[in-house]
Amino acid sequence: MLVVTLKSRDLAALAPHRHRDGWEIAMSENDTCFLKIPPTTQNENSLTLLPCLTRWTLDQKGQKNHLIPLGKQLPTAILPPLPWLPLASFLPLTTTKIQENETFFGHLGFALIPSHQNQPATALRLPFQTFSTWAETAPAPRLAQLTFALSDTQETLVIGSPLPPLPGQTYYQIHQLLIPCGLALPDFILAQDLATSPEQLHLIDRDSTVHSIPRELCLPATRSTIRTTAHAL
Repeated sequence: MLVVTLKSRDLAALAPHRHRDGWEIAMSENDTCFLKIPPTTQNENSLTLLPCLTRWTLDQKGQKNHLIPLGKQLPTAILPPLPWLPLASFLPLTTTKIQENETFFGHLGFALIPSHQNQPATALRLPFQTFSTWAETAPAPRLAQLTFALSDTQETLVIGSPLPPLPGQTYYQIHQLLIPCGLALPDFILAQDLATSPEQLHLIDRDSTVHSIPRELCLPATRSTIRTTAHAL
């Protein structure tokens, strides 16, 4: 078993790993948390991206609470007796009540950072009325490149390329994540760790709020579909 320590201020870095099997966490009294992780290749790769203070393995031959530095053979510390919790219980993903055809809401648990890369926008969030007005006169081949999803607040997310030349929040896509243009995930977070199912898109707001959108709610942007949606509002 691997054991690492982190400062409590860095707990947000664990948010993408909250549902990893076997990850357990305990808090000590000196503002430090201990993390126990099964020694798999994937877990070891994840550790290289976490702001760990120390890294050990549990002594499997002698005293079970002795801690051996990675790559060494002799223990240098003792794991204190602490109450352990599964990481998913310690860092639950906060959500609101989910209604039928309503998107899922949660929070990443960490802030996005400014991006120095120019990522092409592949999604646009704007009022549905603005989009439907533009679509009335947009060329059909242009619409054929787009899909859209409607929120309960009558905003729409338009996905495709080229996007409509309309004002709104633009996003670029990495795996199933839609991230605001001009922002990026912190270096210690991997996009593939946040992407859960290929059937879900996860739209991240600038304040790190997450909207998970089933792909089945993304409709082809034909004039008839857009008009039908507008009449149903």
